Amino acid sequence: MATALKGSAHQSEVLLVLHPAEIELDQLPALGDITLGWQPLLCFIAAVCIVVCISNKQRHQLEIGVVTALMIVLSAYPLTASVSDSTRIQAATSPGEFSLSQPNDVPFELTLNGNQQTVRPQAITTTVTDYRGIKSGWQLLVKELSIPTERQPFQVTINEQPISHVNTLVYDQVRPTVKEVLTLVTSVTVFSEASAGTYLTQLQWQLQPQVITNITE
Repeated sequence: MATALKGSAHQSEVLLVLHPAEIELDQLPALGDITLGWQPLLCFIAAVCIVVCISNKQRHQLEIGVVTALMIVLSAYPLTASVSDSTRIQAATSPGEFSLSQPNDVPFELTLNGNQQTVRPQAITTTVTDYRGIKSGWQLLVKELSIPTERQPFQVTINEQPISHVNTLVYDQVRPTVKEVLTLVTSVTVFSEASAGTYLTQLQWQLQPQVITNITE
């Protein structure tokens, strides 16, 4: 009698969206916005010096007066202004992929001997990818896809949990992990009343965020 087990994967994906950052910068003050204070009075004094020199018609004194006036004006108006401001960069992130890779099939063969027998074929392997960016773990559940009309001549067990037509928790990841490769120990118990033949059962897998109670369907 040959028995074949087949698993199907359930996958779910969430796209990461990065929104452009919002940048705000207040308007820099213009050079003319600087508070003048004593500057108008100094400019007036410089102008008086030039007028006096011109009225006296003395070239040498006029040159000295112009230079003095320029020095007064330049000292009244700074050439540079020191301005500081801040830039805010704001980024928003969304949860990423949360998925389960396709678990492998489990074929095996067994020769009946009139007694109940338990065999351990190859383990079921799968990989869980978790890019949600949260601090909670996840759970892996599995069930037989169809409800048998009569008692099956064998019992499938995964990670020491008997599998039936209702969801059964087979792996509980408490801490968050980005990527976890699972090796699930699988065994099949064939009952003594089993008849020779080929049997097939399909397993449906469900990956879900960690919850206190298990999902049963």
